[in-house]
Amino acid sequence: MFVRGKASTRVFPFFSATHETHVNRDSSPAARADHPDTLTLLAVHAHSDDECSGTGGLLIQSAAAGRTTILITCTNGEMGEAKDPRHPLKPRENLEDRKRLIELRKQEQAKAVKILDITHVYNLDYRDSGMAGWEQNNDPGVFMNADLDEVAGRIAEVIRWHRPDVVVTYNENGGYGHPDHIMTHQATLAALEAAEGPTRDGRGDGGERDGGDDVPDPWRVKKLYYTAWSRSDMLRLWRTLKFLGRKTPMDNPDFDENKVGTPDDAITTRLDIRRDLRRKRRALFTYRSQMGVRGFKTHWWWIMGLAGRWLFPYESFVCARSDVEIHPPEPDPFAGL
Repeated sequence: MFVRGKASTRVFPFFSATHETHVNRDSSPAARADHPDTLTLLAVHAHSDDECSGTGGLLIQSAAAGRTTILITCTNGEMGEAKDPRHPLKPRENLEDRKRLIELRKQEQAKAVKILDITHVYNLDYRDSGMAGWEQNNDPGVFMNADLDEVAGRIAEVIRWHRPDVVVTYNENGGYGHPDHIMTHQATLAALEAAEGPTRDGRGDGGERDGGDDVPDPWRVKKLYYTAWSRSDMLRLWRTLKFLGRKTPMDNPDFDENKVGTPDDAITTRLDIRRDLRRKRRALFTYRSQMGVRGFKTHWWWIMGLAGRWLFPYESFVCARSDVEIHPPEPDPFAGL
């Protein structure tokens, strides 16, 4: 089974202002030339903490296997809920609270990155758009309204510089319809195209080495994946929560279990994360501003601790494009490389 895409002829701008915020190891083109067998993963997410929930196990296992791991976080996440009682913030109502929440999220991200052993982190620092339908959606300065070519150019620069073999992001619906997730999907696909094609000064359009230092040579990513939550896993969780007396989408009278999650037969890759679940949980709960304070009163904390190996045994993905033959179900997005 091959899932192929076409080479790019579209021209995008590139930006040298995409700053790296965290470094563990070197994965520059020069380093890759010295270690050609080192594989590289790039995860492109909308908000800090998304890297834990959707790809935490993959990042942990990739680092443990000696692979380079790169994270791009597109927004500051300042419109999320503030659930840490130590910081009673109201970011939707107060500008200063939004600024404080940005500071907290960056501090929390730094801790999570160390737990997940991520090699390189790039924060693009776009403004959070909020959930679909919120007033912030109409603000021209939020991420969902950013210039797509600009965002794609910044992501493409990271792709050209680090030359990932596998890229993981969201599907066309952003997983669950969040505007920033949808924009992340669109920008990542445009960036993959941009990374293969010429820059506006014409360099790289013939497949020859540019020789310039500011924009590395074109690069084609071998495999592209979308994060997915399989329907069976989602329903198992919701039925468990319902049994425990928690409110779930199943309480909606119009609920249709055939319309939730990703159909199991569409999943191409299921990564067993049971041995890494405790570490993933620890990384996720460094985001106390989002998850709340750890402890028995936080139901996600104890559900993941007591029943996580049964409720969250896998991270699931859908292969959207591959230059190598894939044989679903794959055990790992790097299968075949």
